[in-house]
Amino acid sequence: MLAEKDEVRGVLELAEGRVLICGSRRWPWPSAVEAVLDRLLARYGDRLVVIEGSATGADAAACTWCCRHGLDADRHRCHPVDWAAAGARARSTGGWRGRSGTRGCCCRSNQNS
Repeated sequence: MLAEKDEVRGVLELAEGRVLICGSRRWPWPSAVEAVLDRLLARYGDRLVVIEGSATGADAAACTWCCRHGLDADRHRCHPVDWAAAGARARSTGGWRGRSGTRGCCCRSNQNS
């Protein structure tokens, strides 16, 4: 049984560690995001890529972590939601997230999202 688990683990191992951070805009635990990103950094090192949506809450915690750790635009990918392109239905349900193509946001200490 252990050999099977090891084989599955090997199949699921990623060459490039990518993580999408998304969550409530009122996420009250930035330290939880930081702890997970710290563990992923320890595992993937300079192969870690963090993707976030440039919103407040969980996204902002990821953005702050990326800036503090000096991740460049290739490793810190920021995709703010384009609500105008998403349409009224998406705004009311939160069911679709657009992609503006913006990459490499800097930390936003004065963002009003």
